[in-house]
Amino acid sequence: MRLKIALLLIIAFVSTSWAQRVPINWEGAKIQDYGDTKKNLPNFTNEGFSYSQNNIFIVNKQKAGEKQLRVSNFIWESVSAKDLFELNKDLIQDFDISDIDYYYLDGERYASVKVGLFKNNKGKILRLSSFDISESNSSAPLVASKVGTTQNPLSSGGFYKIKVDKSGVFKITTQFLKDNGMNPANINPKNFRIYGNGGIMLPEFNQDAKYSALQENAIQVVGEDDNVWNDGDYALFYAQGPNGYNLYNTTNGNGFKRAETRLNDRSENVKNIYEDFSYYYINFDKGAGKRVQNVDLNLPATPLISRFDNYQVINNDQKNLLKVGRIWVEDQGFTTDKAVTFNLASPIQGTDVIRYRTQVVGWRSQQNSITFNINSQNPLPKIVPPNDQDYAYDFFPITYSGTISNLSGNQLTINYLPNISTNPNGTFYLDYAEVQYKDDLKFNGTQMSFRDFSLASGTNTNYGFSISNTGNLEQVWDVTDITNANRRVNKAAGTGNFNFGYTTFDPNFNNEFVAFRADAAFSPQFVGRINNQNLSALQNVDYLIITTPQMMAQAQRIANYHQTKNNFSVQIVDTDKIYNEFGSGSRDLTAIRDFVTKLNTPLGSLKYVFILGDTSYDYKNRISGNSNIVSSYHSQWSSDFVSSFVTDDYIVMTKPQTAKEITNNLPDLPVGRIPAANPTEAANMVDKTLAYYNSLPGQSSPFGEWRMKLDFVVDDDGQGGGPFHDVMNNTLANTFEIPLTNTLKEYNVRKTLSGCISGTKYGRRPEISSGKSGNIQ
Repeated sequence: MRLKIALLLIIAFVSTSWAQRVPINWEGAKIQDYGDTKKNLPNFTNEGFSYSQNNIFIVNKQKAGEKQLRVSNFIWESVSAKDLFELNKDLIQDFDISDIDYYYLDGERYASVKVGLFKNNKGKILRLSSFDISESNSSAPLVASKVGTTQNPLSSGGFYKIKVDKSGVFKITTQFLKDNGMNPANINPKNFRIYGNGGIMLPEFNQDAKYSALQENAIQVVGEDDNVWNDGDYALFYAQGPNGYNLYNTTNGNGFKRAETRLNDRSENVKNIYEDFSYYYINFDKGAGKRVQNVDLNLPATPLISRFDNYQVINNDQKNLLKVGRIWVEDQGFTTDKAVTFNLASPIQGTDVIRYRTQVVGWRSQQNSITFNINSQNPLPKIVPPNDQDYAYDFFPITYSGTISNLSGNQLTINYLPNISTNPNGTFYLDYAEVQYKDDLKFNGTQMSFRDFSLASGTNTNYGFSISNTGNLEQVWDVTDITNANRRVNKAAGTGNFNFGYTTFDPNFNNEFVAFRADAAFSPQFVGRINNQNLSALQNVDYLIITTPQMMAQAQRIANYHQTKNNFSVQIVDTDKIYNEFGSGSRDLTAIRDFVTKLNTPLGSLKYVFILGDTSYDYKNRISGNSNIVSSYHSQWSSDFVSSFVTDDYIVMTKPQTAKEITNNLPDLPVGRIPAANPTEAANMVDKTLAYYNSLPGQSSPFGEWRMKLDFVVDDDGQGGGPFHDVMNNTLANTFEIPLTNTLKEYNVRKTLSGCISGTKYGRRPEISSGKSGNIQ
């Protein structure tokens, strides 16, 4: 028996102790050539060098079999500023970065492990000297956590679309119905319904929890008992606005958090980049509706919560300085002292810990400085660096963040003190400012939202809240799950307080409440009536075309070709229908990805995705002449054109993700786009496409020899590459470079490597330019 136990211990040790130590062999610096830009960057002799977003990464590739891997045991060492070479100290991330993606190559499963090698720890620069790759006990992801019903309600019945610009309780009155073409005399109030999933951006990591379909919301209809909508009747519903807060930061409370997908600035406020509104749907012909129910829980023996976590945000996205990426700043810059003041409803207590964060952008402000402070404390000076030989710091984001205590009063003021004496032509722009603080749980007389970030979601722990100053308070709703609002029962009636119990049973949502009076409810805005649709019922689609109504005629020409020539099952889908059914009405790009994922389940069901319509960095149509017909994915980075990118691959990344960063994921099927800004451009481009296929009416014959030439310009993988490089290069090799085969003998195939050669212009091979000019007609 003793021998058996010893053997079991040895086996257990072997099975759990597998680990690979990866040392980083640092070796000075090396000039990296990015075409128009060269940078002298820290270098190492390991394979897998990568540079992006002002950091150096190592990409480790290895066969993984069926194992799930993890990265751990980071060993950091302090380095001086000179060891950064042309990395900027102030732009280096202040958190560990590691990501793992899995992909198949020649039938074998590989892991691509990407690790960031520099970190800014409170102004001290650390460089990674080694880390471990080991086997994880976690299982491979299968499907994301889905919440609520899976049925699409828009498939039948009459629906009217409305919108809201903030979170809170909203009221639909008799007059609102009349003003927008709905006759109250024809409405049984018991059948009145509201549908919607809230308005904050859908999670980009597709394993995060989300609603399965458009959900019916629990609402309250005052006066419904007589089955007649009278003049004084009204409906109350809770709506979630377009912007979120504290969705990612695992150090800010104990609630449910999304997987962090942002590699640059990690603000607590999450500005919706697609919309300034959230959308909801009215229906009254599908039977009895879902109603807010009373919940009466006993109070716990522990002290009641009488102060809550409050926050305020200023984030006006009005101007994109470089016209790239996701950072939009205020319209007007500043060159003199600026103060942003937040007024608080109750006095700050000395023991309160205040969180603050702000970001400004130094615009063409090289060598100018700016000093921050909050309430004249915690001063922090920052300097915009001078240009490097091959890099201009025209756009330089500067962040000021931290915590502070021992304050008093009812105001928090962040001060910005710029000094542009060195470069008088420079300026600074405010990106955002945010503060988080404790507020007394004291009713404000109208409506107020409150929460406690310290409560751990999904733990089934009992808590109690106590609201004071409740003379005109009518109701308190628990809106933790925004689709299932419930009304809390006061356990201290007649005392001047409103005390209620709460249990943290929901693992997918964080506690949120609203106290209000009905006459202080907000008013929604009317959008219009929508037609029935049921994209969720689509099956067996080979070729998906995504476009808008103005482009439908040209999309149909492409569809006709593929239906006739390739016998494809083709579907042309309007983006608005995708947004209604998969994005709760918001023009969220992730809604398109979720729709494509549904069509491509199981993996491989869908063969091609084609987008007809232009795209733009401006999702909200703020710029003159904008032509954002069908959105693309834009990276967060807005500082330069080297690290920023635009891609349509995002919407065809449909398999369960393991890597959080989008650049570490692979597309699962081909996607293409004709970037036409209007129907005339679309017609011209479709003409050319059909002509290439020799399918344009009246076309006499195929074109010249250029149609038989295939020229590929590829990276030579000198810097380690990654999943995308490996898979694409392998596809080219296996398809076009197999010797002694006749499969593609009619084509003249050439592959040119774009590896750097010193002494040539921009370090690139001259045959690339000559080849392109000779073969592209």
